[in-house]
Amino acid sequence: MDWKTRKIIYKIRINQFFRNLRQKIRFKIKGLPKWRHANLIEYPDYFLVITIHTLKNGPGIHSDIISKIDKENNEQPQLASIVLKHLDKSRWGVVNIDKHRAFDVVAKLTGRKSIKKQMQDSRMISISRNKRRIEITPSVNGGSTGPNRGYRYNKESIVLELPIKEDDFEKEIGKALEMCE
Repeated sequence: MDWKTRKIIYKIRINQFFRNLRQKIRFKIKGLPKWRHANLIEYPDYFLVITIHTLKNGPGIHSDIISKIDKENNEQPQLASIVLKHLDKSRWGVVNIDKHRAFDVVAKLTGRKSIKKQMQDSRMISISRNKRRIEITPSVNGGSTGPNRGYRYNKESIVLELPIKEDDFEKEIGKALEMCE
């Protein structure tokens, strides 16, 4: 065998080895921080809290676990406790999830059938938690069309060290919603 053939055989064997190794290793890698995520969307009359699951291959996706909280009946610690419950329900390493199911649930809860109407007069913050801290990130609403569409996270995050009282958490949520545009 010449050196070119040996090189090709060597590459094939290496690729087969790593492919087999990848199949044997579980997805849970020790040492990675497992962040749990939820989004809080404020409309003029109510709040929506949406649980976000992290997919196995990386990005987060909205789940169909959604709570609607009316502003009229909102007691101060109620919003913080519901957000914490949604953070507890967030899962990491999800393989299969229906992307459109969350949109259908939001449309049903809000009565707004299109994305354009859902984004109209809304402000959203992203809340993430790991074992040590909570990060609250305000967003900028760019609408549903144009080059800056969607919610963009250009603002500075608010970082809270755990443990935290629900009253303080509620105040920080309010601060982050005020920072939204």
